[in-house]
Amino acid sequence: MLWKIAISVQSIEEVFKQYAAQADTILQEVPGFRNLSLDDRPKMLEGTWKPAMIVVHEFPDYEIAQKLYYSDAYAPLIKLRQSATKANSQLSRKLRELGPAVLTIRKSVPLVESIMNPILVH
Repeated sequence: MLWKIAISVQSIEEVFKQYAAQADTILQEVPGFRNLSLDDRPKMLEGTWKPAMIVVHEFPDYEIAQKLYYSDAYAPLIKLRQSATKANSQLSRKLRELGPAVLTIRKSVPLVESIMNPILVH
């Protein structure tokens, strides 16, 4: 399962540090969780989307990733991230459910155009 995030705001650094530290604590408690990618300079090969950052996480399966995303523990972090950024998130199965799931959060449009930034990804 992949998870990508995109972030931007006035004091993105502080918000991001707070979000990243808290999210990392929660994510590290998930058995089988892995950070696969955190790219603050992704190169788009097709399309018009221009993310400031892409984050990719791997979870042992789709249900575990979905349960984490909708959990009471993670809900405040979603609000924190959304207070400073505008992101796209997706949850995808890997190899038609033959392997782990991937949660992807993609940072896209900054809420404050002059100040952009990234994410933990998660």
